Amino acid sequence: MFEIKVDTSACKSIIMGYDSKSHNLEPLEEPYGKFTVRKAIEKALKDKPGTETFPELAEKFLLTPERFDRKFRHLSGERWRASVAYGYAIGKKIFYAPYQTSTFYYQMCQSSLLKPLRELTASGAVVLLPVGSDEFLKHIVDKVIYLNRQYDIAQLKQFYSGFSGSE
Repeated sequence: MFEIKVDTSACKSIIMGYDSKSHNLEPLEEPYGKFTVRKAIEKALKDKPGTETFPELAEKFLLTPERFDRKFRHLSGERWRASVAYGYAIGKKIFYAPYQTSTFYYQMCQSSLLKPLRELTASGAVVLLPVGSDEFLKHIVDKVIYLNRQYDIAQLKQFYSGFSGSE
């Protein structure tokens, strides 16, 4: 069990107590964002001998050869796919993203993000995507967890007054 704290003012999700197992999909906010895709992934694979090769990961996570030698933070629509490949290569098991809109995730999936996310979950990883509306995500995720839902206070008061005998 882990606790998720979402700070929407800073647009950053934090997995409390799981830093060594979690990975932020947004490279713009992470130290690894200044490295090139190929070098970062190859170094990660060198630290874990006997695992997949860089070309295998590039194919699995739909990385394009003309962007292999670009820095993570200089990629546009491919940056999350490259980030997924890097997090996978370093053995992360919990992947999270900053808060985004449903439209953002729709556009990212149009740029082939869905297959890499499926590769992660097939490998046993957990992917957390905070969003304000489930309009798009509910069609592509395994489970939607609603946080901070709006409740009818009068109805809740009436329900709980039945337990205490007061209103």
